[in-house]
Amino acid sequence: MVTSALSVSGLTKKYKEFVLSDISFQVPRGAIVGLVGENGAGKSTTLNSILGLIHKDAGTISIMGKDIEKMNSAFKEKIGVVFDGTNFSEELTPKKL
Repeated sequence: MVTSALSVSGLTKKYKEFVLSDISFQVPRGAIVGLVGENGAGKSTTLNSILGLIHKDAGTISIMGKDIEKMNSAFKEKIGVVFDGTNFSEELTPKKL
C-alpha cells in the first residue's frame, strides 16, 4: 500500500546563479500542505519540477508511488494544483476559456 501521496528524493536543479540541491520530503496521503519560503528560495522550482514543467537535474519524484517520468497521460490528468496567482488577463472570462 502506498503511504505517501508525494515523495521527492534528492531533487536537484541548477541554474547559473541558483541551485536547488538534494531536496527530499514526503507528503502523506490526505495531508494538506503549503510550500513556504523567502523569494528565491526554490518554491516555484520545486513545484515546477514536481509537475514536470521543467527538467530536473537529479532526483526522483513519485506521486502515489508512480515515478512522474513513467506516468501515462490518463494518470497525469487527475493531478491538480492551485497556485497563488494567475497569468490570465483580467478580461478573460470563464466562458472564453
